[in-house]
Amino acid sequence: MIEEQNQEQNRSRGLRPWRTIDRREVFGAPPWVHVSVERILLPDGRLVDDFYCVRLHEYAMIIARTADGQIVMERQYRHGPGAVTLLLPAGDLEPGEDALAAAQRELLEETGFTCDGWIPLGSLVVDDNRGCGKAYYFLGTNARRVAAPRPEGLEEIEIELMSPQVLLEAARSGAIVSMATIAGVGLAYSHGAL
Repeated sequence: MIEEQNQEQNRSRGLRPWRTIDRREVFGAPPWVHVSVERILLPDGRLVDDFYCVRLHEYAMIIARTADGQIVMERQYRHGPGAVTLLLPAGDLEPGEDALAAAQRELLEETGFTCDGWIPLGSLVVDDNRGCGKAYYFLGTNARRVAAPRPEGLEEIEIELMSPQVLLEAARSGAIVSMATIAGVGLAYSHGAL
């Protein structure tokens, strides 16, 4: 739906997409990251020989709300910012996996929670100029713990249940450093879930 709205806005203003003439991978660390340089033809005829794109996994991010309105959050160390921060549960889509199935799987693995209902909140690209993956956001309703968390790999996670007011204050105060988590909080807020 978001993509359709963007396409309609582009048509109404006469904006036209760029055309990729050639793409060459300049760095790859499968399955984590692929960096390519593209040769781009702009609508006005100019040629850009070195437009860099970064391809990362698509992932699902979950705003899981309990029956009493608490939001399931994670506290983790994240090496990118070098800080312990609050995060929404999230994880990569497996090859060929549906985004909702990934959301359900990741929520259970990371937190031990499951939800009775699922509402898609939309999808966003991480960096609108370079790519860097796509996030699919879901609101899970009537979240409840059904198992012990089973974090994978390098994950060391503390689970916290937060009221919407405390979560919004954490977002405002800078206690959340992840743009993807802030976007999820904003989407949940705009849908009346917080």
